[in-house]
Amino acid sequence: MRRFMLTNKPGFDLKEAVENPSFEKSVIQVIDNDGTILDEIQWTPVTDYMYSPKPTPSYMRPHKIKMETGEIQIPPIIPENTVTSGENPFIQIIYRFTNKQERKFEDIYRHLTQEKKVLSDNKKSIYFIEFLIDEMFEGDELGGLLIARGDSYITGVKLKIGRTIIPLHAGYDPFEYAIMNYSEKKGTVSRDELHELLSMSGNRYKWARYDKTIEYYINKLLKQKNIKKFGKDWYRYIKYPERMT
Repeated sequence: MRRFMLTNKPGFDLKEAVENPSFEKSVIQVIDNDGTILDEIQWTPVTDYMYSPKPTPSYMRPHKIKMETGEIQIPPIIPENTVTSGENPFIQIIYRFTNKQERKFEDIYRHLTQEKKVLSDNKKSIYFIEFLIDEMFEGDELGGLLIARGDSYITGVKLKIGRTIIPLHAGYDPFEYAIMNYSEKKGTVSRDELHELLSMSGNRYKWARYDKTIEYYINKLLKQKNIKKFGKDWYRYIKYPERMT
């Protein structure tokens, strides 16, 4: 399976070429499964839309600068409206929103439902966000990511994430979009492939800690008729998926 990767042309800064791509600075590399560069495609708004290139992994490496006191690392900047592999995308969005600034529950709720538009504006989302905040505040695995200050929250311990940058799409739950997008590209996908795509134990997004999370989204998309079952454990994408309501 070919991959499309956004990188810089020689002589231009990688950070600039990825965050503000242009005809002069950026190029899309076509890469085979074994990492071989098969071709290079000129970056334009049209080719960016056609191929949806992912930023090169080099972009996610921390930058180092030399100071009088020694060498320090500058963590990579994650572009706006993206998340990374390695952690649940909702956890990442909440963490970034509360980083260095106190936020009330209402602020977090509006950020997810009205600004990022990755959750529907309804009671179910209220309960879901309350659960996520509780897990980030005092959960067994994520506890400490958030610190409570009165009725507000701010980030605590550092969030560990991966290097693969994944775009968010307004109006779609990230898990749902990932399954639909992958199913559309593959044509027909198996249950095992979807688990490999999303599971923390897989080699791709590493978003879901539990298999039941992935099964929940598969069943939800079946009910919404965004995908249809094909055989015992195979699925096909249905064109014109419904957005969140």
